[in-house]
Amino acid sequence: MVCLSLHQEWQIRAREEIVQAFGNNQPDFEGLFEGLKNLKILTMILNEVLRLYPPVIMMKRATHKDTKLGNMMIPSGS
Repeated sequence: MVCLSLHQEWQIRAREEIVQAFGNNQPDFEGLFEGLKNLKILTMILNEVLRLYPPVIMMKRATHKDTKLGNMMIPSGS
């Protein structure tokens, strides 16, 4: 929501897309599913925000055995 507040042109486009897909009515379950499939701009926005701000801050990786990568040797546990 912070990203949308910084880029109001995309906020307007997303709102227009939602109104176009659902109108001003509360959709039933089947209408909700069909409407969600058509939200291309909102999907693009969500994917971009997840790219910029991934949910995983740090992922620790370690080798379980000695590994040779090209001409470099990576010891196990590093």
